[in-house]
Amino acid sequence: MGRRRSGSGSGARRCAGLALLLILTVLTGGAGGVLDTEVRLDGVARAPVPSEGTRQLFRSRALAQVDDAPPSAFTTWGPLGAFVPVGETVTFEIHARARDGTLLESFDDPSAFTVAFDGAPGAVLKSSVEPVGGGVFRASFVPSVAGELTVTLRVLGEVVLSSQSQPNPATVTARILPTDPGSYFELRGEAHSCAAGEAARFRVRRTLGFGSTSSSLASLTSLGDDDDPTFRFEMVAATSEGPCSVDVAAAGVCGSAPANGSALSLQTPHSFLPSSGTWIYRVGGAHLRRAGAYEVSVSTYRSSDQSWWPARGSPFVFRVQPAAASVNASSVGAPTNLSAPAGDAVVVPVTVLDVHGNARAPAPGELAVSFVSSPDG
Repeated sequence: MGRRRSGSGSGARRCAGLALLLILTVLTGGAGGVLDTEVRLDGVARAPVPSEGTRQLFRSRALAQVDDAPPSAFTTWGPLGAFVPVGETVTFEIHARARDGTLLESFDDPSAFTVAFDGAPGAVLKSSVEPVGGGVFRASFVPSVAGELTVTLRVLGEVVLSSQSQPNPATVTARILPTDPGSYFELRGEAHSCAAGEAARFRVRRTLGFGSTSSSLASLTSLGDDDDPTFRFEMVAATSEGPCSVDVAAAGVCGSAPANGSALSLQTPHSFLPSSGTWIYRVGGAHLRRAGAYEVSVSTYRSSDQSWWPARGSPFVFRVQPAAASVNASSVGAPTNLSAPAGDAVVVPVTVLDVHGNARAPAPGELAVSFVSSPDG
């Protein structure tokens, strides 16, 4: 009887051990996880603390069920333009993503995202984040003060992160242009004149009102062509010039702008100098063969009302001077009188032109006229 009771007790203990093992297996997921337990002498149970292996298992399961997971700091956002007018609504998209970059298509809670603004007091008075669907959200704000504005996105309180496979800016710095965006830019010519047929360069430079300090310029060094403000460069012959002269027209100079009286219009700058915040426009010599006065202007575009605003210094007068005298283009005419009494002056007309047909006054030493007597007197 004693042996039978002992066997029954041993069997009961084995059953209890199997039951405990089954419970541990369920709690740890049955995949190598270990549930940490602690024996307390006072008999008070302490909540079990998962081991690192168990935590890794839970994390891997959360990643496998991305639709049920909250968005991570690897959430992507943008684009946000580098230049924004005051009073105009600015929008950009937020894509809720898990840590492995997977789009959380079923996530639709905009409260997970916080858009912060760092700028002048009252720079932004209104902002919002609204779900679009499929894990995509649309953020918007209305800037109210001109100057520099830094925009930061946080996901569940954590600043957005970037990875090699998922580049993502933590912050974006934008320039808020004033109501008159033209006041932030100034037009300058590298010179006020050039010789006919020579190229000319013009600079559009950010003014001090734009906030072009050394630190702010450094923040804009990486801007590409797509980040340029929308400019319109125009060059047109002054109204005082009138139509092309016969000689200039004969040289084929007046077939295109601005020589023919219409405006030469350029939009995309040829280059950008980040160190000085300067955009450069270049007008080729083929456009500048007609001598005369030209009006040069640059305007910047305000998309809120689709209007153009002239930059400071617009317009200014640029002069194209005749080039050097050309022997082939210049000519000597017949004297006004074929005979004259001894001692009287004889007038011989001389037309001095450059290679483009522009009339010019000869420079000292540039013109020499010789008279040779005929054999009969």
